[in-house]
Amino acid sequence: MNSLSQRPSESGWVLDPLLAHSCAGGFAGYSASSLHLLVWSLGKLHYTPPAVWLETFLKATEAHFFRFTPTELANIIWALAKLGAQLPSEWLDKLLLVAQWRFPSFPARLLSIVAWSTATLNHRPQPEWLMCFEEQVRAKFLDFSGHELACVAWSLRRFGYSTRDNAVFYMLQKQQSFLAADFEILSNPKLLRQVLGWKAAARGEGSDTEGGWGLGGDGNTGGGEGEDTEDGGGRGIEGGSCFS
Repeated sequence: MNSLSQRPSESGWVLDPLLAHSCAGGFAGYSASSLHLLVWSLGKLHYTPPAVWLETFLKATEAHFFRFTPTELANIIWALAKLGAQLPSEWLDKLLLVAQWRFPSFPARLLSIVAWSTATLNHRPQPEWLMCFEEQVRAKFLDFSGHELACVAWSLRRFGYSTRDNAVFYMLQKQQSFLAADFEILSNPKLLRQVLGWKAAARGEGSDTEGGWGLGGDGNTGGGEGEDTEDGGGRGIEGGSCFS
């Protein structure tokens, strides 16, 4: 995958036959971990599969929803958001419901990935999901980095929340003293815009849709690198910006 990512124009002749072969068998024999690594790799390569492949993949993945770890659930939705996939709302709501049931096992970083990915897919979760997500943001507020808080704030606005009603803005006002995340936000104009809901100046600095996992300043406006997997499935999201 590393060699293909360095030569994206050459990816098709390698990936197309592999994707066709996996799809032809309906992903028979693929474990939950294998399905996760497959779509995560496509997201890393920015390689959009054919529509028929994606349709078959979604059906196979749904059968494994309860076998995915929190990291794998976050990586799957992240990869689909990176690829700009057009997902059935019913399928995405089911995946989000599984994630909601397991929210207590989601660290702050994964919560921000799920929020950004869902907002990037232009999907508004169910009211109960949003309520549970806000509770998790409040409960784990001190675990978020400044980048992750900006990501969550941006996502909540995409879900229809105003800045005043945004859980991130509320918690930042409520705290008793400045934290490292506060200084991280205040020192980065892009992060500050996302938290406060300011529009970017029209001088090529991006817009409100720039938020989430594209704030790292390296031109990558998609989400992270995917979280580290226990079986060595890639570099994971690391160092510097959680959005790079």
